[in-house]
Amino acid sequence: MFPNARKRPASPVRVISCAGRDALSPDEAAAVAAAARAGGVILFPTDTLYGLGADPLSASGLAAIYRLKARAADKPLPVLIAEASLVARFAAAIPDAWRTLMRRFWPGPLTLLFPALPDLPPAIRSADGTVALRVPGSALCRAVLRAAGGALTGTSANLSGSAGTGDPAGALRGLAGTVEVLVNAGPLPLSPASTLLGIDATGAVVPLRAGAVGEASWRRELQ
Repeated sequence: MFPNARKRPASPVRVISCAGRDALSPDEAAAVAAAARAGGVILFPTDTLYGLGADPLSASGLAAIYRLKARAADKPLPVLIAEASLVARFAAAIPDAWRTLMRRFWPGPLTLLFPALPDLPPAIRSADGTVALRVPGSALCRAVLRAAGGALTGTSANLSGSAGTGDPAGALRGLAGTVEVLVNAGPLPLSPASTLLGIDATGAVVPLRAGAVGEASWRRELQ
């Protein structure tokens, strides 16, 4: 999947302590930006769990995520974006149903499968030609995304097959390697994963993963 990506030697983790804050300082934002540009991995708090973020278009960053999670190459990564206007970076079109749900539930814990632009890396573009996008509800998370250029991968910080965690120390211990930057907001409250929705061949909206946005809520918006 990543023929030109090399594994970099481990380096000390830059820790950004920001418990109780919704924003990054200029120096902190610069550290996140530098890591993303260099193909590094950022461990950061989302509105659900701690996630592993890399530039979604960086071959080395995407390869590092797969190594850290020991993730199967045929399982694409979701992408978190700082605002809805950034959908166009990744999606070839926005279905009408998604426009309705984006207005109601973004920012928030709702992940939507969009038809992907054809030149996206296979690490974020599924075999059926979709890309999973979400604008998270956490203001701090969105600040991290903006610092990184607007988007990062948003997979949970754990080995594949293990449970995600809201504990940053536990997340670091559970990975198959180290990250470049840890945005440490302290332990996160327990919360369900984001709801994942897709659209089937008939054009109907289908639930693919139950989560924080209940089925009754999103179906009501589509009536």
